[in-house]
Amino acid sequence: MSGTFAVGQTLTGSDGQWSGALPITLSYAWFRCGYYHEVVGLNPTSYWRLGDLPGTTTAADASGHGHNGVYHHYPTLGVPGAMNGDPNTAVSFNGSDNYVSDSSNSYPTGSAASSVSFWFISPRMPSSSSPTTDLAGYPGLFVKLAPLGKLQVNSSVSPTVLGANIWYHVVAVDPGGGALKLYVNGQPDPMTGTAQSTKAGGEFDVAGDSAGNATSVTVDDVSAFPAALTAAQVQGLYNAGIQESPPDGCTQIAGATSSSYQVQQADEQSKLTLQVTAQNASGSATASSPEKIIRTPGPSNIDQPAIGGTPSVGQTLSVTNGGWDGAGPITYSYQWERCGYRDAILADHPLGYWRLGDVAQKTILDTSGNNNVGSWGGASAVTGALRGDGDAGFVGGSASIPSTGGLTPRGAFTVEEWLKPATDSLPIKVIAMEGADWQFRLESNKPKLDVQNASFAHSVALSSVPITDATHWYHLVAVFTGTQSQVYVDGVLRGTGSSISGSVRTDNGGPLIFDGTAGPVD
Repeated sequence: MSGTFAVGQTLTGSDGQWSGALPITLSYAWFRCGYYHEVVGLNPTSYWRLGDLPGTTTAADASGHGHNGVYHHYPTLGVPGAMNGDPNTAVSFNGSDNYVSDSSNSYPTGSAASSVSFWFISPRMPSSSSPTTDLAGYPGLFVKLAPLGKLQVNSSVSPTVLGANIWYHVVAVDPGGGALKLYVNGQPDPMTGTAQSTKAGGEFDVAGDSAGNATSVTVDDVSAFPAALTAAQVQGLYNAGIQESPPDGCTQIAGATSSSYQVQQADEQSKLTLQVTAQNASGSATASSPEKIIRTPGPSNIDQPAIGGTPSVGQTLSVTNGGWDGAGPITYSYQWERCGYRDAILADHPLGYWRLGDVAQKTILDTSGNNNVGSWGGASAVTGALRGDGDAGFVGGSASIPSTGGLTPRGAFTVEEWLKPATDSLPIKVIAMEGADWQFRLESNKPKLDVQNASFAHSVALSSVPITDATHWYHLVAVFTGTQSQVYVDGVLRGTGSSISGSVRTDNGGPLIFDGTAGPVD
């Protein structure tokens, strides 16, 4: 076959070469093949190929029903998948907190028939003392990985021991009453068990759940069906995954009987093959082309959009579409966004937000809109921490904001700032405080948050790493959860304090102070 393997394009097949008594006549038949085609042909309720791009948090549903899943805690996307010759990728889960969930509650309940299918491979099988953890399913039809590498469906455990580093195709079938059925690599498994007549339904999970039943495993092509798959259908799924040559995993396309074929939308993600049959007076023979997967390219940006106009209040901005590559027609939609650190802060609805770029003024302005203004004491302006922002910071002296009711914490609170340390050997330096009720300070250049409660108990979080690079702006965040102090440095939790109870001490009074004597602050 030759041509562009995308929807709307025309493919052309060659006859190949044939020997035999003449005359020889040729006929043609085009086939859709592949695991995707086989699954979709069985009308799944949900079908997660798990071939989503790294960095995404949505597991796209290929069934057409919109039951998209959610990737929790960033499993590893884009790893090689199970399918023979299919570039679609799989997802690896860490066995700690990674999993996929679909909360659409779209799965059979009560005594209704149901089936779950997926592929998995594990780098190691659990020991005899390991807990049973999740593979794929929902309440009422859930496949799990039991000790020694045995599969478990609901509470029924298979006697078969599976091995590590081997791809397995697993199908669990609830026929709507009677005996549960389990298939591994297309073959019936000797597991025995009774189907639940009162399936609860609910969330569909893959490789773990919110209760922490996570499995260290790579999973590919998970599908759920509102019917009991037959043994022939299960075998067809397995064959489609590993063989994909007519007739295994392939279906002839009605009316496609010429040597050329225009690719249809129904071919997307399937593989196409052309079967040529040669016939003479003595008989006939067939040969098939190699399968080619249909992947219509989505839009790819080759020239960035550009904004035109005067960027000031009251002016109108316009945008060019930029340059795009991909199968046409391409349509465009637009979404304007506010970007930058300022907008990220304001999206969190702070009680006060002082940009600290107004040292030349007498008043420290509050950008939060809450009008918690302050005053300067002996500070000098310096270039700020944020690249391309244009706003300044300060060094030396302090910024002082009166402690109003809203700014005096009695429970949970967060304080953040940017700091560039003056040296790598600072003495103990307070960098932020409110009276003596809480202090955020540096000790041996390590950020430390000390919070007192009304009973004078302390929760003290000390960063495990010092901030010593005098050329680097560090982003520091002090958090009191309501019971525990925490310190973050450049987005990473670096220290956690002991737990205390009760409200934060407030009787010391005093303003909210940001001190610039340890180095520039922003």
